[in-house]
Amino acid sequence: MKKIIIALFIPLILIACAKDSVELQNTVTAYNKMLTEALAKPDEHIMEYFTSGDELARIGAYILRLKTEKKIMISEIVTLEFVSTTLSDDKKTAFLNTRERWNFHYVDDKTRERVTEDESIEYENTYKLINEKNHWVIDSIEVKEK
Repeated sequence: MKKIIIALFIPLILIACAKDSVELQNTVTAYNKMLTEALAKPDEHIMEYFTSGDELARIGAYILRLKTEKKIMISEIVTLEFVSTTLSDDKKTAFLNTRERWNFHYVDDKTRERVTEDESIEYENTYKLINEKNHWVIDSIEVKEK
């Protein structure tokens, strides 16, 4: 009887883990999609739903730096590969490791004319996510340029 019960619960556990993993990956994907928009507008408040207060402040600081340089970043994520996912036992914190490739250039903040050529950069990032108000948000990112 115990073997039958265990055999029934193992698929449920695997399905639950897969669901969590997909939800976390969707959060990181949405974050990166909206980040390109926030940087191009430039308006960090676009990111409020996808970030903790700390991460939102980090994005705001970067946008402010670009404004002082009188430029705006136009970016595109070319590849986003999920390498691994770790979920805490209490399901309140998660870490996602990714490999990413981005293309970007800068434009003048007033004229919107291009001021740099296209550049490409690759990263191996670790996203820390927290469960806030019943949904996952990006709390911080450990960025490692390749």
